[in-house]
Amino acid sequence: METGLQTKPPPATDAEIISRARSDMQFFEPLYNRHFPSVFRYVYRMMDDREDAADLTANVFVKAMGSLHSYNEHRSPFIHWLLAIARNEVYGFYRKRKSEMRYHASLEGIDLISHDSEYEPSEGFFPVKKILEMLPPADFELIDLKYFGKKSVREISEITGMNENRIRVRMHRIRERMGKMIRNIKQL
Repeated sequence: METGLQTKPPPATDAEIISRARSDMQFFEPLYNRHFPSVFRYVYRMMDDREDAADLTANVFVKAMGSLHSYNEHRSPFIHWLLAIARNEVYGFYRKRKSEMRYHASLEGIDLISHDSEYEPSEGFFPVKKILEMLPPADFELIDLKYFGKKSVREISEITGMNENRIRVRMHRIRERMGKMIRNIKQL
């Protein structure tokens, strides 16, 4: 007896879609639809302009399409591969313009930072936002991936190509430095 409800097939995995897209690029669209929001958020957090972030995100997917044959699903998840491409696009963008990165910090990310530092969310959003803006780009990138991108150390390693132990040490030092900066702001 039929109930009249049709069940949809489960969404294909990235690996299944990639396998199809390698022989026919029309199958790339589900990957784009699935991962565009994450890639855009990552790029936008390092940009000052929404349009530039959208353009760079589009470039990421164009490059991914062109390099899909080189993606190795056994090395890292597809989204990490995309974020590594996005990272290179953002750094290239700033290199071409000879300008410094600008960052966008969300309240949610700052709340997550507060759990690992001496910052209390009740103290406000702007002191930590200012501190984040003062960090060198490489340090901000680690903080961004960990707290705003909610990535694990292993995932950050896959995106940046940096050793996991080095990431842990750098994160510890960055949080210590941020703690000192927060204490200095509190004293003012």
